[in-house]
Amino acid sequence: MGRDSIDHDLLVYDSDEQYAEHLVPFFEAGFDRGEALVAVPGRATEPMVREALGRVSERVTIHACEEWYTRPEAALAGYDAATRAFLRDGAAGVRVFAELPFCSSPREWSRWVRYEAIINRAFAGRPVTLMCTCDSRVLHEHMLDEMFHTHPHVVSGERRENPDYHDPAEVVRRFEPEPEPLPELHNVPVGDARAFRGALARELADAGVAPDHAEAMILAAGEVVVNAGRHGDGLRTLRVGGNEGSFLCEVSDAGPGLDDPLAGWGPPGAPAGNGGGLWVARQLTRRLDLLPSPEGGLTVRLWA
Repeated sequence: MGRDSIDHDLLVYDSDEQYAEHLVPFFEAGFDRGEALVAVPGRATEPMVREALGRVSERVTIHACEEWYTRPEAALAGYDAATRAFLRDGAAGVRVFAELPFCSSPREWSRWVRYEAIINRAFAGRPVTLMCTCDSRVLHEHMLDEMFHTHPHVVSGERRENPDYHDPAEVVRRFEPEPEPLPELHNVPVGDARAFRGALARELADAGVAPDHAEAMILAAGEVVVNAGRHGDGLRTLRVGGNEGSFLCEVSDAGPGLDDPLAGWGPPGAPAGNGGGLWVARQLTRRLDLLPSPEGGLTVRLWA
């Protein structure tokens, strides 16, 4: 599928037997090649995974999907850290057989659809092979359609190129939440970097944000402000306030803007990695949105 993609396959199954029929040869191929093997099953499929593995069982690292997929940012960081560790220890590659956690709302599902699109770019060029599984007996038809848009290959009998695969940036744009005006935020005067940190720290303390979350927000916002100086012709405004029960910090710069919805999603140092500061900010905050500023430039919203 090109240099902007990875081996990222979709298996849609409708029986336990079909699931096991694909699981075993997938891992046996990686076992014979000296690859690290990782399974991320749900509670319902984990017993089946353990029973089916056979000769490769001792080489497979198993993570419960409900614990691994807590949020897209954490899952990407987890896979990045695991991949680096396996390769450092001599593995020829990393092979993952996984399923997403149960989603109780369309909004929650959209976050994981974006994640499935992002991982194509975030891990491009790395020796990673992913097979994502979907149980057609329990997943709604429109959810399956969206999964087909995020996987370059599908497995149905034989592995084949997926004609319904969409460019990752297109999928991410489609599922990004619509920006909303936030008139309840107020402007905070800022000067140099030290003054900025002090002003933000006071706002966080006044809002009663827990110290560990406040420290993370200060670090994340600091990365965004550094980016504003390097790429955005400097900081224009800083606005803060409460929103939906959370503390929100909004940083706007005066630069040319940013037209890459995947900025900051690639791990720093990876072939497709960019936006190291945004990557750090995404890891430190509950949510980060990139928005065009009405006056021009880029606005970054961060939720504690």
